[in-house]
Amino acid sequence: MLQLPFIRENKELVAQSLKTRNFPHDQVNILDQIIELDDQRKSTQKQLDDQRALLNSSSEEIGELFKKGEKELANNLREKVKLIKEQITALEEKAEQIKSKLQELLYNIPNVVHPDVPPGKGDQDNEVYQDWDKPLPELAEEAQAHWDLAKKYKLIDFELGAKISGSGFPLFRGKGAKLQRALINFFLHEAQEAGFEEIIP
Repeated sequence: MLQLPFIRENKELVAQSLKTRNFPHDQVNILDQIIELDDQRKSTQKQLDDQRALLNSSSEEIGELFKKGEKELANNLREKVKLIKEQITALEEKAEQIKSKLQELLYNIPNVVHPDVPPGKGDQDNEVYQDWDKPLPELAEEAQAHWDLAKKYKLIDFELGAKISGSGFPLFRGKGAKLQRALINFFLHEAQEAGFEEIIP
């Protein structure tokens, strides 16, 4: 997921990347929405901080007034504190709504493509950047593609993966998941043998 500071500082770059990907939304409009929501988030947070500070100072003042025996002033201030608390609750709800909408939009923004990537609507528009010197061997007529075999033996669920992620990230299941985990462990081991250190953020 792209970070907000990056989108703010590189809006034109991100917009061009979305255009290259043939992004279904208006690429400039969605970026403007994100920036506007972030501005609203900051403004709402500032109001929240101010109201919380006012609540703290008012609560302290109420205690001081009671100590001085000024109960009427203290009770009047208590009524104001109730209103402050209501405003804080409303602002917290607003902040949560803004945060939720902002996250939803950010999740829909894909990573920036490499400058050499050509515009296209899908995999069919990809261009071959580099090829092997030797052609792949011819397979027998009855041979099946790996994606067909994966579906046949229930190793990968492409449809469910697309529903969850919104793009080409399949779900590995059963033996497919075990194979994926084994490959990850194998290459982690190879990396460690080569002198690299595994780090989890």
